[in-house]
Amino acid sequence: MQNKWVTGFLLFFWIAQIEAKSQLFKASESLLQARLEFERSAVVTVTANDLQSFSGKAVNEYSIMVLKQGRWVPIPFQIDEVDTEGHPVAAVGDMSATSMKGTPDVFDAGDQLLLMLRDMTQEQWLAPSEDTDSPIIMAEFLVHTGLGKRYAYLVLSDSRRSHKDYVHYDQDTFFVETDYYMLASDLDNPLVWQDLLFVYDKGEKLTTVLDTMKVRLSGKTLGGASSILFTNENLKSRIVGVKNGPVRAVVDIETDILVAKMPVMSVLVQLQFFSQHMVGVTYSHAPRWVSWVFKNPSIAVSLDAHELYGSTVTTAFSSENAGIVDGQLSASELLMIEQGVDRENAWWLLKRSSKTPKFRMFASLFVPENFDTDVSIIYQDDAKLKINPERFLGQLPNLGFKIENLPVTQAYYMAFHLHLGVTESEINPHAFAEVFHQKEQEIKPRIKVM
Repeated sequence: MQNKWVTGFLLFFWIAQIEAKSQLFKASESLLQARLEFERSAVVTVTANDLQSFSGKAVNEYSIMVLKQGRWVPIPFQIDEVDTEGHPVAAVGDMSATSMKGTPDVFDAGDQLLLMLRDMTQEQWLAPSEDTDSPIIMAEFLVHTGLGKRYAYLVLSDSRRSHKDYVHYDQDTFFVETDYYMLASDLDNPLVWQDLLFVYDKGEKLTTVLDTMKVRLSGKTLGGASSILFTNENLKSRIVGVKNGPVRAVVDIETDILVAKMPVMSVLVQLQFFSQHMVGVTYSHAPRWVSWVFKNPSIAVSLDAHELYGSTVTTAFSSENAGIVDGQLSASELLMIEQGVDRENAWWLLKRSSKTPKFRMFASLFVPENFDTDVSIIYQDDAKLKINPERFLGQLPNLGFKIENLPVTQAYYMAFHLHLGVTESEINPHAFAEVFHQKEQEIKPRIKVM
């Protein structure tokens, strides 16, 4: 009898070990798939501080090249000036909305050099060559990816350049075009996005997946006796700077919040557009009198999608694919809203794989640690609900974030990331979020001075 108990216990322990190893393998596999998906669109960033031996030279002295089948090939790259907060400068001179840190047109003071990870190759330069085509190599960049090592090389005084652009922003039409998507904004407000179209599948008819962006700033006034609501109509935006590069387009926008057509508060928004993702950085510092008349302010920013029936939604604390867009809220969606997000884990992922265009949309919000605020999810799945501004009836879905108790008189930065991907493979949303937040869409290479 005792032997049977021992045998049963050992069998149970053996099965438990197999199950644990299986779960560990699945988790590792999910992280690897998420990493590979992330690396498709990842940007490699090197600062002037990383290359102090070669910094201080004119920007046009630098080039980035790779080896392809033994031949040197230039790849797209750019060098951006940065401000005192480390953000890229969209304009230099009188139109600059920020204070630049270094000298214009010189790679110095933390300036950023950007290239695409996908352009790096597996070929490593091993020894000087007698080939007259060989460039003057100053440094090797190495990145360890999910598919192995990738190399690129910093070159000086070489006129060869790639003419490929991954992104372009049109300042006159507020239109963004990349090799992956096109984004149009309201012609009266460059901050309000409208049509979002995917161009990676050339054989499909392009249809927008976005109705509009909704912005709502609300609070109490007159000692809390009444409420006030600002919407898209109360925003007056103007572009104060644009920097187009082959890897990133940077757009600085000043936005006034209007009451009776008079500005009461200004916000500086910087939009950064890449091949497959976008970053919005908001800087705000209102005068003290605003806090006297405007109490407990909150801001809600959401993307009202256009008829994404069958799409699934996952949030930071929900189960995978907890929301299924069908025009009405289900019990599982109500639970997802309740579970939602918090300040440290503010992200959602929408996936559409049943219809074309097939895509994945991942959004993440960064709120400063010293903020005493609450962050919640905005999620509406209603085919008949109208919330202005509205081009197409319904919220299918309307998805975003709400931030409570904004410290309007305190200077602060907030950042919003939106990553767009394909659905060729099943990616675990929580695994992708983990990889994304480890990298923040930026990869630092190992640098070897040659």
